[in-house]
Amino acid sequence: KKTFTHFRDEPVSVTSIGQVHYARLADGREVALKIQHPQIREILTSQMNKIEFLQSMAFLLGKPRESILTEVRRGLMQECDYRQEADNQENFRLSLIHDERIIVPKVHRELLTERVLVSDYIRGRSFQTFVATALPHERAQALEALFEGIITNALIHCRNHTDLHPGNFLFTVDHKVVILDFGRVI
Repeated sequence: KKTFTHFRDEPVSVTSIGQVHYARLADGREVALKIQHPQIREILTSQMNKIEFLQSMAFLLGKPRESILTEVRRGLMQECDYRQEADNQENFRLSLIHDERIIVPKVHRELLTERVLVSDYIRGRSFQTFVATALPHERAQALEALFEGIITNALIHCRNHTDLHPGNFLFTVDHKVVILDFGRVI
C-alpha cells in the first residue's frame, strides 16, 4: 500500500539538521515531513569533539573550562532525536488543544522514524509576511496567544520551548498562530 500519493521534492523549508517537505497521504491528508540530513548526528558529534579538544587545550593554558559546551552538545543531540521531538510536539499540542488561537500540528506516529517526523501540514504566512501585512490588533492578538501558550506550558506543565525564533511560527488566514519545531524543549 502506497503511503503518499504526492511528495514535493523541493523542500518547504530547510533547517540546520534537516529539511521539511510537503506530501499528501493516501487518505488525502496533507502532511509535512521533517527529514534529517544524512549522517547529521555523526557530523555534529565530530564537530563538538573538535571544539571540546580545543577547549581542553585552552584549559591547559590556564583558561577557564566552559560548561556551556556540554549544554550545546546535549541540545544538538536532542534536536536529532525525532522520537523525543514527536513526544514534545504532542505534549504541547494536547496542552494547548483547547486554545482556539493556537495550532500545534498533530504528529502521525505511525509514520515516525528515527530520521523522519511526519505531522499535519498547516498553511500559513511566515513571521516576516505576517508582521509586514497584519493590522496592529492582529499582531497584538497573535503576541498575546503566543505569550499565553508558551507561559502556560512553562508554568503549568513545566515545558519550555527553547527555540522560539521567527521561522518556527506561521500565521493562518483565520488568525491562528501555528507553533512548529519542538526539537529543543526542556
